[in-house]
Amino acid sequence: MSTFKQRKSELHDKLKETLIKGFLNSKLSRHNKNIFRWKAQLRRFCDSSHDQCSITTDFTCLEQKGQVAPGRYDELIDVFGNVDPRAVDIIRNTAAKFAEIEKEIQELKTSKKRYALLRSKIKQSEITPAHLENMYYILHHVLQHSKASHSWENDLQQVANDVTMQVSNNKPGKAQKWRSIINREELKKSIIEKGNSLSKTHEMSLDVLIHINLFIGTFTKTTQYSLETIKPDGLYVQGHEQKSYSPDCAGRAVGNFLITVFALLGYDMHKATISTDMVFVNEEMFEKALKRRWPIPPSLNVTTSDEKVPAVNTTEPVHYNVVFSYQWDSREVVQKVKHYLEKNKVTCWVDTDHVTGDKRPAVENAIEEADLCLMFYSFKYFISKNCRQEAEYAGRLGKIIIPVKVNRDYDPKGWLGNIVGAKRVFEFSGKYPFERQAPELLTQIRICLKNLPPKPTKDDETTKDSSRERKPQVDGDNLGMEYLHLIGRIQTKVRPGIGQFTCKDGRIWVGNGDNLLVCIDQEGIEMETVCLGQGQLKYHALAEEGNIYLINQNSLMKRVRRQLRPFISYFANGDTPMCVARSSENGDLIIGLYNQEEKRCKVARYSDTGKEMFVVENDLEGQAILEWPLQMAIKKNDQICICDSKKGLVVLEGSGKHLFTYSIDNPCGVCVDNEDRVLVCNGSNRIYVISPEGQLLRPYRVNKHRATAISVLLNSSLLVGFKKSGTIEVYRYDLHGINDT
Repeated sequence: MSTFKQRKSELHDKLKETLIKGFLNSKLSRHNKNIFRWKAQLRRFCDSSHDQCSITTDFTCLEQKGQVAPGRYDELIDVFGNVDPRAVDIIRNTAAKFAEIEKEIQELKTSKKRYALLRSKIKQSEITPAHLENMYYILHHVLQHSKASHSWENDLQQVANDVTMQVSNNKPGKAQKWRSIINREELKKSIIEKGNSLSKTHEMSLDVLIHINLFIGTFTKTTQYSLETIKPDGLYVQGHEQKSYSPDCAGRAVGNFLITVFALLGYDMHKATISTDMVFVNEEMFEKALKRRWPIPPSLNVTTSDEKVPAVNTTEPVHYNVVFSYQWDSREVVQKVKHYLEKNKVTCWVDTDHVTGDKRPAVENAIEEADLCLMFYSFKYFISKNCRQEAEYAGRLGKIIIPVKVNRDYDPKGWLGNIVGAKRVFEFSGKYPFERQAPELLTQIRICLKNLPPKPTKDDETTKDSSRERKPQVDGDNLGMEYLHLIGRIQTKVRPGIGQFTCKDGRIWVGNGDNLLVCIDQEGIEMETVCLGQGQLKYHALAEEGNIYLINQNSLMKRVRRQLRPFISYFANGDTPMCVARSSENGDLIIGLYNQEEKRCKVARYSDTGKEMFVVENDLEGQAILEWPLQMAIKKNDQICICDSKKGLVVLEGSGKHLFTYSIDNPCGVCVDNEDRVLVCNGSNRIYVISPEGQLLRPYRVNKHRATAISVLLNSSLLVGFKKSGTIEVYRYDLHGINDT
């Protein structure tokens, strides 16, 4: 079916290209009247802001609003009837080609009709083939009744409650059909007595019947196979060959149902596994099976509680590098990514390889034991209850979650948006080639695995148990995370919140990252103010004698004696400055640059006279060093610490050579203390202290969330600014306490 989708997509794209180039092209004449008519007609569907947009954007708007879609061109014909009637014939010819493709699809479905038999086997459980055959016997009678009665669900509930069924006299035809298939006594005998004999409590609950009804009613909708009959040897189904609905889908539905129902009947199904095979049969055998009657109900050979069931040991590995969380429609992308990662020696856990039936306990165990979690999100992932439980469970355990986008037109919102946040997203929706995205994902996984804190050994656990002392583990860190001691607050007039501040000579320069920069003393008294237009004052760096370097739109300005002077008026190749830092040792400037057209980032070093010294873009392996730099700090040994919102903390040598990258989700503030340790905040209430070698020394917590700016004051106090508050909180910063850990 994928070839048909491709043909439809090509036809649709070719039609848009023909309409735009042939009828809505301003180059055909100096003043193309068709464009004015098109814009006038477009106001019926889109707002007036599209008057200045391109024609391609207009078509995108119509597609998003559902007015135009591949094969559906009624509205487009109506619009071009008022714009240029010559285009109507072209649109109708394209619609006719779509109709021919649909006809081919129906013919292919008819030729690929398949008849199959589903046979299930239950392992690691006390369920015997006799139990399974009697469950099929119950399902057979429920299915027969569901085909005979429109109110079969209510009828079965009345049977379960032992209430006499009322057959309406107003519909004798349906009542006669119902009686000819099965009467109430036979229905009660086949369901209640069989269910009671199967149940360990000798009384089948209503929940069992509800699940039976649900299985019969939803099997066709969830598997794309119609359930025709059920016999002692399995379930006979009918359907078509479709790549998007593999036989595993039907087997999974049967497995989930059997585990749930037998668990409700009192059996221990925690370790049970169900394998369901799909055997295809020809039409003749299928028709014979539909006519074949059930044999005499077999006697139950129920295993007593005194009999021991032999245990089956599994030798599956319990630890994996990556666990996959996804919605079932994304399984093709998941399998493709999984094969690529395993080829590059990354161990992966996917539920289809390890679980049959109820997968929730197994998924939770896999998340607990895995190092990372790949979250393949889409709109269906967002509305799935199970997917939400998996993602939130990984978050509660503090696992590193790497978002993978599989739906091009979906942006995460709600609970999913909170998890994705500002994390780096890898897109496998078809927008970018797989060969381009997969290596980047592999690099990010390797960085995360490299920076994982060491796991405690058995000797460490024995020592902890013997001393009965346990350090608190918060959010997955194997280090104790404690709160810093708040010693004061400094009120500022910076609104809406603090984006960056720097400290020097007892003064604190506070900026909101938009249009305001204020200088205050340690008491909060305002001394100087720099205010520009909206979006014209991003980040700053302090120079000697109270001078400041400011990023003003696409240029770098220097404020000398309260006057702004151009320092670097423009950057080559259309690069835009993102952040700036100044070395206190030699006065050189380090600037993070971003090119909007090429989607690339660079690090440039300039002397104090404005001369370019070097520009670095890639590391020695040819990989991009940065993706979205936000803030910078420079150590005394001239190493450059860059806060990249997508990669984490990136540290370079003074020459631009890449040293290491420490993965932190959504980092937004960075500073360096007197011992050349790096402090990073990530928009939460956590402060991470990183050693010069790139190891996590200790994570701290502050009292409030959304910490966006940090700076060390006089090596004894830590200043913390927040996104939606003009108040700076001052915490005690103990250098020796960190060294002791």
